[in-house]
Amino acid sequence: DTELPYAEKLSPERQSVAAPTQISMFGEKLARCFYGQDWTAREAALLRAEERVEEAVKASINGFEVAASMVSRTIDDTNLQVCFASLAFFRTLMEIKGAFAGDESRAVLKSILMSLIKKTSDSSARMRDVAADTLQELCHVEEVGPS
Repeated sequence: DTELPYAEKLSPERQSVAAPTQISMFGEKLARCFYGQDWTAREAALLRAEERVEEAVKASINGFEVAASMVSRTIDDTNLQVCFASLAFFRTLMEIKGAFAGDESRAVLKSILMSLIKKTSDSSARMRDVAADTLQELCHVEEVGPS
């Protein structure tokens, strides 16, 4: 398991609006790290969530949307390591059969796709390559690509 660093408590707003579903799926410490100011905490939260995402998505009614919203929030992070962790998390999410079914999923997916397309022109060659590879993999997901 990825070790989670210390992270500040969630603000009352985050505690009541954004974090409850993440707390129920992944625990409060992960949610605190995910919303933390320190990029290493955000990266660690994504890596830990990636380890547990399949189980968490299957155990929650809106699990895919919660996990995909985590990707949507971090894919454009100013720190490249957080972006790479976000893309790795998304790639793991893509492997879950049936994860992209439903209108809510498609709305979140559209946001992620737009960010991925922008990343293909990033100044970092590694980011461009990872984004292009992720888009290519996404084309093979049954609910997204050609049937």
